[in-house]
Amino acid sequence: MRPPLKTVTLLAIGMSVAGALSPGALGSADLSARQVDRTIASWREHVGHGRQLGVERRKALEQEAVFSAEAVASASRARLTFRSLRVSGGSQGTAVYLDLATDAPARFLRHGRRLVLTLSGGRFPGGWAIRLRDRAGGTVGIAGFGGNEGFVWSRSDLDAISPVAHW
Repeated sequence: MRPPLKTVTLLAIGMSVAGALSPGALGSADLSARQVDRTIASWREHVGHGRQLGVERRKALEQEAVFSAEAVASASRARLTFRSLRVSGGSQGTAVYLDLATDAPARFLRHGRRLVLTLSGGRFPGGWAIRLRDRAGGTVGIAGFGGNEGFVWSRSDLDAISPVAHW
């Protein structure tokens, strides 16, 4: 049985973020790198990320994820760097993790819905997670889905243009 995602509601900004957040984070519009890392670790544990895939299948899925992210970068005219790309099996099927950096996070997020729809469109039934960073390496947004649970967070100045809706 998969462990549930640990979800904490940030009351000050009205959204949910998975992971074990410190009480000091409540009411804070920005998350620390440690909190982001905990969120991604919780997602990986939840989806069982890390199971082996065949080399050809893994490469084909990696190519699809890269193509989708590059299409968003092209549409937004933002430079994109892949800090990490991991495709592997999960407890519910193939899962993908993207760690991206861009010189124009706001423009990238405005066009990011295409990437989210591609990742959640059936090729990665085990789950997906994206970490977006600015050119200095600071996290500006994270989003992910696994099973029937997900998480989303954007830096407060970018929250209104997040390609993932909050409920």
